[in-house]
Amino acid sequence: MSKKQAEAGLAGMIMVGNPLEPWPQYKDELKQVNLVLSQSYISVDGKFEQMIGTSSQNNYSANGTAYTDGWQKRVNGQMNPIIRFRPGETQVLNMGQFGARGATNFVIADDNLQNPWNATILARDGASAFVHPYNVTLSASELRMQDVSALTVLSPGNRMSMAVTAPTTPGTYYFMDGWGGEESRNNDSGKGYYYVLATLVVEGDAVTTEAPVFAPQEADPLWKETPDVVRTFSLEQLGTIDGVDPDTGAPIINIDNFYVNGKKFGYGVMPQLEIGTVEEWTILNAGPLNHPFHIHQGVFIVTKINGFPIEPDKKFPNANAANYVSPLDVIMVPAFGSVTIRFRALDFPGKYVFHCHILEHEDEGMMSPVFQHGNTEGLRLALGTTAQSTVVVNGKGNTVGEIKAFPNYRGPVATASGIGTSTEPDQAPPLGGTAEEINAYFRSKYTPETMAFGTGSKASWVRVYENGALKPTATFRAFAGKAGVGGVSLAVGALGPQGTVNIAVGSRTAGPANVRLFDTKGMLVREFKGVLPGRFPNGVNVAVGDVDADNYDDIIVSAGAGREAIITALSGRDIADGVANPEKIFTFVAGGGAKEGVKVAVGYVAPSTVPSYKPNLVTTAEVGRNAGTISVWNIDDIVGESHSMPMGGGMSMGGGMSMGGGMSMGGGMSMGGGMSMPNDMPSTDEPPMPVATFRPFGAKRGAVNLATTYQRQLGGQAQAVVAAWQTPREVAFTAIGLDNKPQTVKRRF
Repeated sequence: MSKKQAEAGLAGMIMVGNPLEPWPQYKDELKQVNLVLSQSYISVDGKFEQMIGTSSQNNYSANGTAYTDGWQKRVNGQMNPIIRFRPGETQVLNMGQFGARGATNFVIADDNLQNPWNATILARDGASAFVHPYNVTLSASELRMQDVSALTVLSPGNRMSMAVTAPTTPGTYYFMDGWGGEESRNNDSGKGYYYVLATLVVEGDAVTTEAPVFAPQEADPLWKETPDVVRTFSLEQLGTIDGVDPDTGAPIINIDNFYVNGKKFGYGVMPQLEIGTVEEWTILNAGPLNHPFHIHQGVFIVTKINGFPIEPDKKFPNANAANYVSPLDVIMVPAFGSVTIRFRALDFPGKYVFHCHILEHEDEGMMSPVFQHGNTEGLRLALGTTAQSTVVVNGKGNTVGEIKAFPNYRGPVATASGIGTSTEPDQAPPLGGTAEEINAYFRSKYTPETMAFGTGSKASWVRVYENGALKPTATFRAFAGKAGVGGVSLAVGALGPQGTVNIAVGSRTAGPANVRLFDTKGMLVREFKGVLPGRFPNGVNVAVGDVDADNYDDIIVSAGAGREAIITALSGRDIADGVANPEKIFTFVAGGGAKEGVKVAVGYVAPSTVPSYKPNLVTTAEVGRNAGTISVWNIDDIVGESHSMPMGGGMSMGGGMSMGGGMSMGGGMSMGGGMSMPNDMPSTDEPPMPVATFRPFGAKRGAVNLATTYQRQLGGQAQAVVAAWQTPREVAFTAIGLDNKPQTVKRRF
């Protein structure tokens, strides 16, 4: 667990850039000191012990007497190091609170808490743009000590660059923390102490130059943005009954349960954000403890504290929380209070998390996954059919063009695109210009997806359309000679090392289940032969998605018509690492007739799925009586870790894994293509069932083409949808509700 690791010392600082960048005149003038703040319990005989808050020695909340001999606040791993200043000298302290828990609220004064030092908070959480430095006297102000979200508070995970100026009078002073071992001023006894972090010795020749003045920059452009999406999240601590005391018969109450919106990590709905949009979240604290809220992959501005609006150009005394200094990525949410934040979903497609930065709270459930998908303007859905001209639609439901990929070819056209498949080089956003100009830049910038088109029969030609281009950027033949006469199936994903974009090509020629991987220029990267057991009369289909939630795109392979609906998934981590025989994450049969085959797609389309950070598998029969019926599956049901409520049909054998097409089953024996069943895996007589089943075109017969994407229409929030189409100019978009009921909207182009 992260708490034990960080508390034992597995945490530290990496300094990137220079906090004085906004004030280049001081970059070579002011000394900088990096300070890693942590909280631990190292006994007098040098042994590390976990801080559990119950014994007399390591109880950091009940009193201050155990400080130093029991628990300690440490600076760079030391107790009370010495930092030297010249009289009148200004130094920049780059500080981070990197322990498992505990927060600090700074005081610098003499041993009588008199003669406080002046300081300027330059920036927080590594910000080097849009900063408004704040001048503060680091006195033992009880008002500031009681301000849970004060600018001088470093919560777990917070960082701060603060310029401090020594007095002109030589002497010994103390760098102190006015908070207790937990995240507040007062400990359980109701008292507040001042804990010495470091001794500051002022000596030597006085500095004769005037103290530096740090001019403010422009405020963050987000102050002048209107949120596109508004959300509310509640942080909660709820007790549970974990049995009965055998001696007293009283219930055993466990209070160490922490939640977001009443759910532990992975059990709640995963927010899905559109890159380029502005989000405003209100974080409610429904419990008696202060919680430092932290979000990954970006920064935010705080627009309200306990409902009080913050204005970037107003100044309040005592480092009051209502002051703006810089963007943040950690903010303390007061007990029974709230914080409102605003941020832009930056160009980072994929998953990350937000959580309480008290690591034991995070470990015990107060964390949520987040998924960011491409800007709807840049999403691409190509409606490949037997028509020569293929309509390309974006995520706003608008046609962006038509492509005649193979003018001399008559037959089905395979198409694919994928989230996070732009190959454009990253561009640094502008830091100059007015707020309106910067906001306009982000509003106009979007990253188009890469598409692939292929001949679905007769030949194995593939054309690549990088970054949403309507003209091909590469053309190649995926399979040569007789191996290519049956056509191809396609998927696009970040399958290469460092997330480089690759094209997965499945062979549609009768024979073994073969898949090849190409880069976007058409160069063969590698090949996977016999991915599924036996012979496939019409080859295989392919899809891409992170089905095991390890942040690597995996390749999903399914049988074409003429075989049962057998599906397997190859580990994307192994593929990116160059493993010769990638692990098979699962193999199962999705039900249906013995020769119907199955088309597949992957996406986060059923929001009630548990765990929410795993996508759904979406299937439909390629031919036969089930053609036109779409099923949505929970991946964990397939691999035998059931969480969902089944809603419909589907078949598999053996602990959620499928059996068929020459596979054998037995204690630890092969289940097909190298997949095995451990001897200790519990068997089940109940096959996995889809969480939703629907026919987007009603009783209308016939197979459908299949994809997952996002649609945002009429200015609303983008929704994850299953896209299905039978004809060149009509598509059905189906959204799945929290009750797993589908709602379909048809569009004609």
